[in-house]
Amino acid sequence: MRWPDYRFHGSFPGKLAWLLAAGAALSVTWPQSVRADEAALEEVTVTAQRVSERLQDVPVAVTAIAASELLERGIRQAGDITASVPNLLLNSPYGPEAQPTFTLRGVTTQDFSENQSSPVAMYVDEVYKSVGAVQALQTYDLDRVEVLRGPQGTLYGKNATGGAISFYTKNPSLTAYDGYITAGAGNYSAYSVRGAVGGPVIDNEIGWRAAVMYEKRDGWVRSVVPGVEPLNGVDAVAGRLTLLAKPNDSLTAQLKVSASRSGGTPYGAHAINNDPSLTGSSDPNFSLFTGNIGWFDNGAKFAVHKDIRSDNAT
Repeated sequence: MRWPDYRFHGSFPGKLAWLLAAGAALSVTWPQSVRADEAALEEVTVTAQRVSERLQDVPVAVTAIAASELLERGIRQAGDITASVPNLLLNSPYGPEAQPTFTLRGVTTQDFSENQSSPVAMYVDEVYKSVGAVQALQTYDLDRVEVLRGPQGTLYGKNATGGAISFYTKNPSLTAYDGYITAGAGNYSAYSVRGAVGGPVIDNEIGWRAAVMYEKRDGWVRSVVPGVEPLNGVDAVAGRLTLLAKPNDSLTAQLKVSASRSGGTPYGAHAINNDPSLTGSSDPNFSLFTGNIGWFDNGAKFAVHKDIRSDNAT
């Protein structure tokens, strides 16, 4: 086989010197601030092990989603995080607006009853949501979401065989007032409102924050069952009040009071035949299922954190 001949015109050392000189000139003229900005990475802090740590220092498989990313990805309820977390799948036996059933690293449950505990534990501000009926929560005014993959029974209890999902809501600012309000509208008579406001009562010591959300949309799946409203409708409302006190750097007291209702018309399976011996009605079009749900989740949390590591030993 004959290889083609390649010939260079001119002096090769001269061309190499020219290339090196051009690279050096580009390096000198390129703004140092641009290179520094590109090299800098935002530090992510998580509390996956019940203490604040940098994400890269945590020896656990953790996916952390910040508030800005939640907004950009359009995450509006708990089940929506599955598109952003590896190894996490979602099953919605009662419809997308009802209770979610998570599968994490292949671990899940096949019992879809509303009072069944999942092997993937869900927490909101470190409060355990035990059964599926209270896991159909709406995500609003969040600080971050952390998903821990793999068994987490040591820190998150016996129902964390597959992993744990933690939602952390925003705390009040102790230095300045801030707030926002967003509104949206769409087809099928859809509209939504979300907002939050808060700030210091006493600078650097006591603060408050209130957050609310409301979302309504008509269903878009017509049912052949008489008396059943169009399915996949949304009707959700929620509110939260947070009080934060920090008298010094090592002591923090926090009170959160929240209430929510998940309504609407999910497309869950239901009977379409009328058995008079069970329903007590001879009307062939009678149905005990109207398509509406109404799950409530009300609660409060009070926590005091004392950092003994910052105290001086006497």
